[in-house]
Amino acid sequence: LLTRAEHRGGEVGLVGRVPDAEFEETDFPWLTLTKRLRQDGGGPGKYRGGTSGEWAGMIHYVPFAFITSAGVPCGRFGPSQGLFGGYPPPPTPTIFIRNSNLSDLMQSGNPGIPASLSEMATMRTIQGQYTFLGAIYPTLPLGKGDVVAAAWATAAGYGDVLERDPDLVINDLKDKTISEWAAQNVYLVAYSPQTLEVDYHKTEKLRHQEREKRLKRGKPYNMFEREWLLKRPNEEILKWYGAWPSGRKIREPIRP
Repeated sequence: LLTRAEHRGGEVGLVGRVPDAEFEETDFPWLTLTKRLRQDGGGPGKYRGGTSGEWAGMIHYVPFAFITSAGVPCGRFGPSQGLFGGYPPPPTPTIFIRNSNLSDLMQSGNPGIPASLSEMATMRTIQGQYTFLGAIYPTLPLGKGDVVAAAWATAAGYGDVLERDPDLVINDLKDKTISEWAAQNVYLVAYSPQTLEVDYHKTEKLRHQEREKRLKRGKPYNMFEREWLLKRPNEEILKWYGAWPSGRKIREPIRP
């Protein structure tokens, strides 16, 4: 029975120590595909959240295994939402690929094997039945050759992204902590792609334009509240929630 926060795997987030893949593979029935820091893993802000990580492996050495989660419950939105204009960290998906051809790809030396969750979800080099879940899920069976990939959560950002020092953004870009897309579209830093030198004048111009757009998008709170109260969750969700918006019980809860 494998868990995402078990044994040495759980020590990663607690003490900042990541064991060698070969060391893990002597104790657990999997073959490590990738284990890395997660680019754009921290919540953006004037002070960004810490970098998270991600891992992927293939069930190996055994005919089957059961895997369960032991993480922080979060789906499309993380458990921390940011402070004073900071943004939340990205969601922490779990990807399962059943009946995969990863073993054949590795034996053939295929150079297109994905090295991150993002590549795994978009490239689809690994063939098989894909299932995308959040960080919390029931115990699931996996067979030999099946793939599981997961990321762990980190902190949200603190303060407005437009106030982050452009030099710190470039440092993160050099360290591959953030992507070029985030530097250009989240932090709005203008720089030379060849030298990574900041264009401070253009950066300030871009950030001023974004602040002007924010003012145009803004609205008084009472107007926002009227529009917000008209929104309604999907009926499939309300079936388990109760009456909307009071939350009054409309059916008996299902208990094991």
